[in-house]
Amino acid sequence: IATVYRAYDDKLHRPVLLNLMRSHLVNQRSLRERFIADSELRARNVHSALPEVYDSGTIEDRPFFITEFITGQTLRQVVPLSALTVLQYLKQIIGVIHACQQSNIPHPPISSNDFVVVSEGHVKWIENWQLSPTEALIDITSYRAPERKEGNGETSTSTVYAIGVLLFEMMSGMRPFVGENPDSITHSHETTDIPPVSTVMAETCPPQIDELVMRCTSRNPEYRLRDCT
Repeated sequence: IATVYRAYDDKLHRPVLLNLMRSHLVNQRSLRERFIADSELRARNVHSALPEVYDSGTIEDRPFFITEFITGQTLRQVVPLSALTVLQYLKQIIGVIHACQQSNIPHPPISSNDFVVVSEGHVKWIENWQLSPTEALIDITSYRAPERKEGNGETSTSTVYAIGVLLFEMMSGMRPFVGENPDSITHSHETTDIPPVSTVMAETCPPQIDELVMRCTSRNPEYRLRDCT
């Protein structure tokens, strides 16, 4: 819906991101209302791991909102991590996902490319604008639960599945399934069990984490943990 610009705030002397609704969409009432509603929800800042919204409004009939510009390395760039560090990040990740779910706030996909390490032990959840459309589609598919193959919406258990895949990646440094296109990755999620983390790690994996990944990533949603809490 929006074009995102990196900009500079001359008054407060800081880089920001300007999210400006695309000009050819502004007359589509439902999209316009959605954009404005999303910006109002984001401005609530329900969790410290979400980018802060500094301002919103309309310029030349185009709605916009301005957020902080997040810098740092993505989890994708720093994995694998120690078990202790993984659990520190995981606690924050689960906290911000739960906060968004409870407040019905739109959020980025769950992906190692969308969590940025901003300081030791702290992450921010962004929508990574540096990915190409093809890369972004593969990225989303890498965490999608098997039952969502028909375009079904996200559920509490499909979110748990995505968290489990991310946990696997943070521990091992790799995603359980890779492919050159989304279809091949989707097929792997539908037909193949995600292996225990311990089988793909050179170092020892705590058995409790092995069990946690297994309980999150069962192909049958009835066998997974039910939600973030």
